[in-house]
Amino acid sequence: RIGTPPLAGGIAVADLAEHTGFRLRVLPLPTDRPVTKTLLRERRALASIRVGTGEDGSPTWITWPILMGRQIPEGSTIRRAWAMRRRVASRYRWSVQVVLDDPARAVEVPRRGGAVAIDIGWRASADWRVGYLLDDVGRREEIKVPLVSFARGRAATARRNAKRGTAHVPPPATMPLHEAIDYLDGLRSLRDRHFDVARAWVREYLATVECPAWLAEAVANIHVWRASRKLVRLLRVWAARTEERPPPGDEAIVEGLRAWAAKDRHLWDWEVNGRDRILRARRDAYRVLACRLAREYETIIVPTTDLTTWAESPAPEDGEPADGRPLRKIQRACAPSELRAAIVNAAKREGRNIIEADPAYDTISCAVVMGEEVCGQIDEWLDPVALLHTCSKCGKTWDRDVNSCTNRLRRAGFAPPRAPSPRGPGPGRSQVGPPTGTVAVVAL
Repeated sequence: RIGTPPLAGGIAVADLAEHTGFRLRVLPLPTDRPVTKTLLRERRALASIRVGTGEDGSPTWITWPILMGRQIPEGSTIRRAWAMRRRVASRYRWSVQVVLDDPARAVEVPRRGGAVAIDIGWRASADWRVGYLLDDVGRREEIKVPLVSFARGRAATARRNAKRGTAHVPPPATMPLHEAIDYLDGLRSLRDRHFDVARAWVREYLATVECPAWLAEAVANIHVWRASRKLVRLLRVWAARTEERPPPGDEAIVEGLRAWAAKDRHLWDWEVNGRDRILRARRDAYRVLACRLAREYETIIVPTTDLTTWAESPAPEDGEPADGRPLRKIQRACAPSELRAAIVNAAKREGRNIIEADPAYDTISCAVVMGEEVCGQIDEWLDPVALLHTCSKCGKTWDRDVNSCTNRLRRAGFAPPRAPSPRGPGPGRSQVGPPTGTVAVVAL
């Protein structure tokens, strides 16, 4: 990571190109520089990092082209900027992040005040609910896992297949996030199958020739290899051994391994880049929701449930390792802990009150008001997956997540609304407030 410390007063965007004291600058792409996609010219730019000073005192820069996620607003003031590099699959990805003030785009967010209670936990429904919120004036909202759109990836696949004359069925236009992760897991399974075939091919070849000492030592444990990088390392060593006379057929096996390595790298990049884009889109959707809640409410009530226990596999004496694996996979895709962390961080940043409530009995204790008293009946929960439950005492049917939020509001000292009833939205029922389910455009 290379960047600048916070600058007092900042630097105007118009003066960024001429300000040599700033260690990072972003310049528009020259008009005479060719681009492969003309529609992206406005988003392309040149980023420069100052890495030293020349003998004459002039700054020394390193420059590389970038693709900006959004344009830097004119008239804004840059407070801080930095460049970061991280490894993604077989390549490095550079990113430039800028902190700025833009008075022209300042939006006044209406503050409702009051309190909001949030119930966090994934629900295997049609829209994959990851949470629910209810405030002290009756506003309710489902928190949904963002959908993943493969629109860009489908278009690119169609163009590539048209040129090659091949037929390949692209993924659906949109799908739930956990299904998109399953799609990428399929690429990993394909890599594993290719690796098994390549490893068996090498073992079959080595059994028919007399191996040099260095090769016999390198493949001594090939029968237990599980990582493709070991076969790639063998390929590099094998291709570099030119001082000894190769055994018959050595060139053919090396060329075959090179073809496998190229295909494996392609699938690796495809899988890891797609997963990285999906998870970043999910994190961004959660952060946007958390920022909105922190700006609207004075008090935010979150449960203190230990989410790590949900992702643990059962002990050997408690069952098979595969028991509950589908639910754990969905839980990792929904990432309720990431949602809770985003809400808590946003509330602390905005100076809001955080109440971490013990969730014991919040779900199963009936919160329906009967006259001047709360029902409070605790029934045995026969179906832990069901969203709706009918109280055996008052006969009311309610959504378990709404019931939890109602109990938490009451225990925190806020009067929950008497109407509407704590029954959540469903078929034939409307929902107060817009849903948070968004579509994250991800090109795979």
